[in-house]
Amino acid sequence: MDSPATPHRGPRIAAALQLWLINLGIAGIVALGYLQRAPEDLSLRGIAFLVLGFLSSLGMLSILPGSISLLWAYTQTRITALGLRLGALWTLAIVLLYADTRVFGVFQFHLNAVIWNSLTTPGAGDAIHPGIADVVLPTLAILGAITCQARLFGWLYAGCERRAAARRARGSVGAGALAMSVLLLLAFTAERNIYAHDVEQGKHELATLAELLPYYQLPQNVMRKLRDAPPTAGEIVFDLTERELDWPTEPLQWKNPKQRPNVLVLVLDSLRGDMLTQETMPHTWAFSHNSRVYQDHWSGGNCTRHGIFTLLYGLPGNYWEPILREQRSPLLLDVLIEQGYEPRVLCSASQSFPEFRSTAWSKIQDAVED
Repeated sequence: MDSPATPHRGPRIAAALQLWLINLGIAGIVALGYLQRAPEDLSLRGIAFLVLGFLSSLGMLSILPGSISLLWAYTQTRITALGLRLGALWTLAIVLLYADTRVFGVFQFHLNAVIWNSLTTPGAGDAIHPGIADVVLPTLAILGAITCQARLFGWLYAGCERRAAARRARGSVGAGALAMSVLLLLAFTAERNIYAHDVEQGKHELATLAELLPYYQLPQNVMRKLRDAPPTAGEIVFDLTERELDWPTEPLQWKNPKQRPNVLVLVLDSLRGDMLTQETMPHTWAFSHNSRVYQDHWSGGNCTRHGIFTLLYGLPGNYWEPILREQRSPLLLDVLIEQGYEPRVLCSASQSFPEFRSTAWSKIQDAVED
């Protein structure tokens, strides 16, 4: 029985469990956006893996907010305050999941350190100019969702409270929660075994489908960290964060110092190469006829940071971190300055994000106009 200091603990926990299950269902509807990019010619094995992996991924993602909600239900005695807390918690979880589906739909990766860096680096918001409606409407929607979640919890709590005994309420809801937990555990075990078997056999279908699931590799990565497992071959190749920068191996040579043409580089971020046409960009297209146009160019990455970095440094994007750490200027710019060039950088956004002031423009800070 509940102690006098914490009355009605059983119905509170039961209602929090019910709210958890309801939000798990809401998350399932929101997360359907991940499956829009699933191939149409899936095998039965691929369909089974995708369904089971979808359920287990959402179940694992719900563990953190679900555990916090149960802890609050155990300790918080004021139902109104508890409802608002739980409403804010689950609304935040659903909003983050929705944001992740939008990010994945555009960039094919989930919320990660790159996105966090975009939100926290000074000057990162200079390229984004939301209107009043872009701020007010989502804010009102979030407040409305929190209110609905709080009212839903109050209604669930009242239903549990009407039962004759807290133990009966806890038992009935606990049975449903136990059944759901067993179902998710079975789904998790089945799809992980299917995935492990295919990876061991060298098959690629499930590895491709796993990229559609939110944070599917997270449990494996956590376990590898806990076991202090050695890095994979791919991680060894691309992880340069702990290595000293041995660059350049040879100095850049200026073949004909008598030729010093003016150099103008126009960078349009995220513009596709096939847009340089007379119909789409008539003035730039006409300008290109008196310029050098490089058609056989390899992209340095699918983000601004790596694209500009590769353009100026001629290095793969995974060298960004050591270059940033040592604030090393590009060889191209160093040689141009040695030859008497006066660089000028005119930008429509802050050069603090990405951190070009600490990399490409580290030697010409005064020549940069953000």
